Amino acid sequence: MASRSTRLNPWPLDAEMIIPRLLPLLIVALLSSCGPTRTPLRLEPHDDLVRVHVENLGEYVSHITRIELTRHVGGDTVWRVESVGDSFEIYNFDLRVGINESNLPVSRGSACTVLPRADRFVLAPGESYDIRVCAYGWYMRCAKKRLVMPAAALEFRFELQH
Repeated sequence: MASRSTRLNPWPLDAEMIIPRLLPLLIVALLSSCGPTRTPLRLEPHDDLVRVHVENLGEYVSHITRIELTRHVGGDTVWRVESVGDSFEIYNFDLRVGINESNLPVSRGSACTVLPRADRFVLAPGESYDIRVCAYGWYMRCAKKRLVMPAAALEFRFELQH
């Protein structure tokens, strides 16, 4: 006959019972801490631009459904690109101080510029923006970061033109 303490314990110390119960939890924890559940977003500032990296593991394209750039103060949408179809593939793109093209060159698939309706948009030097990149998946995965456009490079170029 089993002892009373063994019958009341739903988690016996037997490894044959613990491993099958914990393995699915460990797999979910591992996947949520890397790769498949996170949208890669890395900002690389340069003199007069910010390069936005969205590649996985530093070299593989990401399947993106939406990119949105808003002003940090006020929240006005400056630029928004959405996929035509499921997603588009892209490695990285540049956001320059001053005038930027609205169209986004993609590696595969197609993207449509929703905002602005014009062919170009302007980013002010020294101004803060929030960028949000959403990836394709069975659930919406988005990454958001704040970027500040460089100020010194535009001032230097302006002085050279005079």
